[in-house]
Amino acid sequence: MTTYRDLSGNRPNGVPVTEDHVPHLPVTVTHCPVIACLGDSITAQGSLNTDTSQSYNNYGYFTWLRILSLQRVHIPVTHNFGVSGERLDQIRLRVNDVINADPKPHYCIVLAGTNDVGTRTVQDMVTDMKAILAKLITYGIRPIVMPILPRSDLVTSQLQKLMRFDTWLREYVRTQEWIIFVDPTQAWIDYANTDGDPRTDFTQDGLHPTQTGAYVIGKALADALEPLIPEQHFYVQHVLDIYDASNNPEGNLLTNGTLNYGIMQGTSGTKTASTGFTPSGNVATGWTLSRSNATSTMTAVASKEDPRTDGPATGARQKVVIASTVAGGANELVLLTPTFTQGNVVAGDVVYAEAKFEISGMTKVMSVELRLTDTRTGDSQNNHDGAWSSYTVYLEDATDSIIGVLKTHPLTIRSDHSSLTCNIAVRLDNTAGDAGATIYISDVSLRKVGTLS
Repeated sequence: MTTYRDLSGNRPNGVPVTEDHVPHLPVTVTHCPVIACLGDSITAQGSLNTDTSQSYNNYGYFTWLRILSLQRVHIPVTHNFGVSGERLDQIRLRVNDVINADPKPHYCIVLAGTNDVGTRTVQDMVTDMKAILAKLITYGIRPIVMPILPRSDLVTSQLQKLMRFDTWLREYVRTQEWIIFVDPTQAWIDYANTDGDPRTDFTQDGLHPTQTGAYVIGKALADALEPLIPEQHFYVQHVLDIYDASNNPEGNLLTNGTLNYGIMQGTSGTKTASTGFTPSGNVATGWTLSRSNATSTMTAVASKEDPRTDGPATGARQKVVIASTVAGGANELVLLTPTFTQGNVVAGDVVYAEAKFEISGMTKVMSVELRLTDTRTGDSQNNHDGAWSSYTVYLEDATDSIIGVLKTHPLTIRSDHSSLTCNIAVRLDNTAGDAGATIYISDVSLRKVGTLS
């Protein structure tokens, strides 16, 4: 269920929005809207922001919102305002963190209240939620609010409080024209379960999402925001958009100085066989198809889709069909790794990577990841998008296929920099020897953050 209002500058009845209706609230969003996320541990687990990793986890709902919207929303890891264990009254005290965030959010996702149902009254929860939403609106930030998601570890009285709060929230948003309401409950719960628990593969512990649970929440958000976000393809690149220190320092670093490896042209790439792994076919120039952390017997048949069939009339995509026949490890990686000139990246540079993918025919697929690693004399820094944890659940349990864009958080090259690596990984559980998928990769870039302003 989604409830939202027109962003055209008019109220739904056509009356122009004026300053006296909602102070300071922007009624249109162009380009790529900035979104903050406010909540408890369900939000907090979505990303890392440490000295050695600024990554988006695939068990984070906003990770999937970013991926499925083709990166048409901007959610910096610094805009994850989730704090584990917090109640609504505590979260209410941190709204100023969202208001003062840089860049300023256009929207704020609010998913909160699950820690209140054990100790607080529903009326107190309602008072705090209304205050959170009102303050965001007052400061020009449009709330995207979700109900408390059902969980499996509550006693009956706690579950009844959760349901009562959610019923109030669903009715409340009907009359609040500046609030977007997104409800993933129907996809989240198992209707065959007499207690209305979430699907067992959707949570780690009856509450916190796995990658499949996060996917269904992120999909609900992406579907709800689709009518409100301008149709943009930020990832599209030109054949000659390559790095040049003088003339195009923000050009694609995935180049030999002549060819743009990101557009997947040519067939002179490398296939690296290893024990049990037999790659074959055509790999795009400048790329290597390989495998790591694996003991199974597996084939990977590479081919070029040229012309591509996902929209553009010309251009190419790299296709890889992965299939296993003999069991192996529970965490095996099939990798596509580009070549680039290491000397073009030096200490002080800030870089990020981006790639479009389409995956289908999945069996035992746990993640699709874009991985950017700065190997250093000290601890290496890993900025990943779609980063996997240890949850052995499979993406095909949530969806038959995925089309998305992965994009890493910018990574600052340190003074003890040794080398930079970038690759796209498909992670599989091959303990039964039946893992596989078909994946298409296109529009890959590795760029420096520009100095233009």
